[in-house]
Amino acid sequence: MGEVNKLTFQDFMRKCFKMGLFKIIPSQGSKEKHPEVTNEDDSDVVSTIIGDYGRWQLLMTFLLSLFSFPCTFHIYLPTFTAKATKFWCQRPENLSSLPVDDWINYSQPVDACSIRILPAGITVESILNNTAPLLDSFQKCTQWEYDKSEVGETIISEWNLVCDNANLTSLGEVVFLVGVGVGGVVGGWISDK
Repeated sequence: MGEVNKLTFQDFMRKCFKMGLFKIIPSQGSKEKHPEVTNEDDSDVVSTIIGDYGRWQLLMTFLLSLFSFPCTFHIYLPTFTAKATKFWCQRPENLSSLPVDDWINYSQPVDACSIRILPAGITVESILNNTAPLLDSFQKCTQWEYDKSEVGETIISEWNLVCDNANLTSLGEVVFLVGVGVGGVVGGWISDK
């Protein structure tokens, strides 16, 4: 088996210096002076000492972004898991074979949150033949069916977050972002201790 090349921290730092990732800057006690540092308002002392944006800054930006990248999953998660899908009031068992479009046209002429009260003894054939009586009384839906052909199961369809419960999706996002804000402040305070 071949030897594994084990770099010590000192070897790693030497290689970084040779590649030009770091600049060697003399300390304040040394006889060498810092590169021309001026006290003009338009010059940045720190940028003059450490240099312009280079490979080192690019490397650090990349490494630090790796820590931030997973956080974006949580922020953008509702975009994919709470996608709005088409929904309608659930069909009763005796009308489960009725095509969805016919069911929606008959039972929900107003919106998907209310359903026409169904007369006793209604059948699939009577709706398809347009012989079913049309009552003008409506009630709120309590159960829904969802079009899962485009996105499949979502949190909207899993927990029925439609109609009166539609605001719970936004509330969940707000609570999450408030938690992020409070966590940032509290985490910063704890890290300073």
